Amino acid sequence: MALITSVPNLAGWVGAAQKLANRRAYETHVPLDREMLKAAAQQAGLTVIHCDYVGSTNFHVSNL
Repeated sequence: MALITSVPNLAGWVGAAQKLANRRAYETHVPLDREMLKAAAQQAGLTVIHCDYVGSTNFHVSNL
């Protein structure tokens, strides 16, 4: 069995843009980078086989 997790990278450029465009919306999130997401999965008792960034910068998650 496998679990694939996808989260917007608000710890990167998209998060910085979101913070400028709508700080209130940004502050409702907990920005996770790759290592934080990996640690959260491990703390939940999951075995992490691979954890990495996929794709490119995508601003579709921004909330103006």
